[in-house]
Amino acid sequence: MLRIFASILIFLFCLSFQLSHAQIKQFESDYKPLISMGKLPLIYTTTATEKANIDIATAQKEKNYNTRKAKENFYLISNFQIDQILRSGKIMFNDSLSQFVNKVADETFKSDPEIRKGIQIYILKSDIVNAFTADNGMIIVSIGLLSQLDNEAQLAYILSHEASHFTKKHSVDSYVTTHSNTYKKSNSFDEYRYSQDAEFEADAEGLKLFKKTKYSYKGITGAFNMLKYSYLPFDEIKFDKSFLEDSNLVFPATYFIKELNPIKVDENYDDSKSSHPNIKKRKDNVSRELGEFSDDGREKFLVNKDEFYKMRETARFELCNIDLQQEEYADCIYEAYVLLKKYPDNVYLKKMIGKALFNMAAAKAPQEKEYKGCIEPTLDISGSATISYDYSVVEGNSQQVYHLLSNLSATESNITALNYNWKLNKELKDDKQVKMLCDSLFVLLALNNEITSTYFHKKTRQEYIRELTPQKIVRDSTATDSTVVKTDTIRKTLSSLDELESDEADSKITRINVQTKTVEVKEEKVVETDSARVQRLITKLNDEFDKYAFSELLREKDFADKLAAAEEFNKKYRGRKFDSIVKNKKQKENTGGVGIEKLVILDPFYIKTDERVRESYKYYDSEERLQQFGEILKQNADRVGLKNDYIDSHSLSTDDIDKYNDYTLLNDWTTEFLEHGYNRNMLILSNDAAEQLKKKYDTRYVMWSGVYTHRTKKEHVGAAVATTILTLGLAAPFTIPYLLRKEQQTLYFAVVYDLQENEILYTNTTVVRLKDSKDFLNAFVYDTMLTIKSQPKYK
Repeated sequence: MLRIFASILIFLFCLSFQLSHAQIKQFESDYKPLISMGKLPLIYTTTATEKANIDIATAQKEKNYNTRKAKENFYLISNFQIDQILRSGKIMFNDSLSQFVNKVADETFKSDPEIRKGIQIYILKSDIVNAFTADNGMIIVSIGLLSQLDNEAQLAYILSHEASHFTKKHSVDSYVTTHSNTYKKSNSFDEYRYSQDAEFEADAEGLKLFKKTKYSYKGITGAFNMLKYSYLPFDEIKFDKSFLEDSNLVFPATYFIKELNPIKVDENYDDSKSSHPNIKKRKDNVSRELGEFSDDGREKFLVNKDEFYKMRETARFELCNIDLQQEEYADCIYEAYVLLKKYPDNVYLKKMIGKALFNMAAAKAPQEKEYKGCIEPTLDISGSATISYDYSVVEGNSQQVYHLLSNLSATESNITALNYNWKLNKELKDDKQVKMLCDSLFVLLALNNEITSTYFHKKTRQEYIRELTPQKIVRDSTATDSTVVKTDTIRKTLSSLDELESDEADSKITRINVQTKTVEVKEEKVVETDSARVQRLITKLNDEFDKYAFSELLREKDFADKLAAAEEFNKKYRGRKFDSIVKNKKQKENTGGVGIEKLVILDPFYIKTDERVRESYKYYDSEERLQQFGEILKQNADRVGLKNDYIDSHSLSTDDIDKYNDYTLLNDWTTEFLEHGYNRNMLILSNDAAEQLKKKYDTRYVMWSGVYTHRTKKEHVGAAVATTILTLGLAAPFTIPYLLRKEQQTLYFAVVYDLQENEILYTNTTVVRLKDSKDFLNAFVYDTMLTIKSQPKYK
């Protein structure tokens, strides 16, 4: 009876999942990533120096010397580090997510207009589930957090909590408490994170603000539960092992886990070494503060329920792209898979999976240094570590994806990626980006994995089965692709506020609280008296599963021709019979320049440090010199006739939102490029930066440049002085110049990248024991610009 009840419960739960996950029309067919809109806010266009000076002027009114100095240092560090976050290219302005979160803030602080006036809310492009508050009232909410929410009330409580950090000045007070007595300067926010007492106070003060709203108290427990399970993906549904399979590509059963790691979270974990108290303590604290209450008349949605779900869906789509950039391919595939359950025709999601599979295959491909510089244009390898996943520590349904990707070999990953993308390419009728992935995968298969068409069986998997055991292999009528052989129903209740347990049908938490452990089954039921034949069949199907993958595709002329062309390229390379494409100018020594007519100069950097003083990072000097360096770059480019567009996050005005979007697009590209560790097998797939840049700026070339100058402590000063005295000044001609000489090193760096060909064209890294004078920088920058502009000359 209990098993029947459990089965009914699971059926009704799955039915509610299907019904509640109604499609939002705008996501049915495709998705376009977010961009910022409107005007750039004043906090962005004001320099860090200006903002720091205003705050420091306030701190100077403090009478206690140690407190005053601690506050001055705090405002110096915090303003410049907050400015770095603002200019990271990861902050969204006036986009749909920001607009909705601000509407919830308007509703939350309707009774506290001064608080609402004092805070500014921005969205951070990050998969980490987090929100944090700066002393200036800036609240940063991550896309990862927005993707996990179930209702507005949860968001309202989180905003109330964060606003309390601002009103109580927790960040500056914590820093002063730490540094005012034993004055010690630091560049790290880690040294003044909120204490557990501050977190308790923010929870309690946040509750006071939340009480003034009409939001349901269920938002409080919902917010805590969301944080408790924040390490999991935004939803928790079963991953169907047949998702990447077809009639010829069937993974062995060993590539899938029969029993997944259960989701188990101890909310009363040891928090003795954490700045935040554990979830149970926070719940108990809020329960005490709440006392007796009624939830009558309170709602989970006050702004707009439909708009909330649209906002959350947008965050989830964005998360796929974020994880793709950060090489979190298992998460990217699982998230896209979950969303495809609701939007089975969405092109963006299908391409996300294709891109993730491609870069997994590229990362696993054998790396051979001798290929360097000989493969056109995107399949060279420069030495990046192979991506691997420790699936054993993953909990929940996403563990299945981690396990599969971990088990696939380099060749199997390549075949799986090509099989998926080839079918997708036919479905999308030669989509330009998917076609590029297919072409690259053909060459990757033949060149790096050394696989030819002879590797694959000509007979299909089903033809082989019928030939070996005619009429003997049947599908068991009781078997399904996924048979539940064991069901454990687990109900979790809060230790307090249990009457506020979430009643959301469409919620990850609900699905976690009714967990089922399943055994995955997908294999032919064999009815055969000849055990030797049976064993032969099973062994071959498992051991050679990837060899059946292209048995039908190789009958397609286009597919067969592309694989043959890749094989021919591999033969020519290995036989050193280079054709005109491979044996080109790049094989010769270039004694000239790069030959670029126009490029984009993107966001140069300038860092000054001095280890002789407590505050080694020279914030003011660095920002001032950055402005001068920008002018030097532009002036020298003009001097040599190199056309350029200059995009610098520090020079944008309020009306430069288009340039800001260009800047963030290129930053996304750079982030993914750096994540790949210069492995040119792995393409930059998070956006179409190359095409957009070429269309808008009439170039595909980008230049990054910067300066790092460091002043060190002079060593052996005492010995030099003693030598001068002991020799009665005879050693002065040698020791005095040494004592007067500044121990300073300056590094100048410049790199030019071809976005379209995924290739570094020019680098210049120079380190000298000199001061960063304007003449020095002019000389090196001029040489850089001249080399970039000059035509190549080959011996």
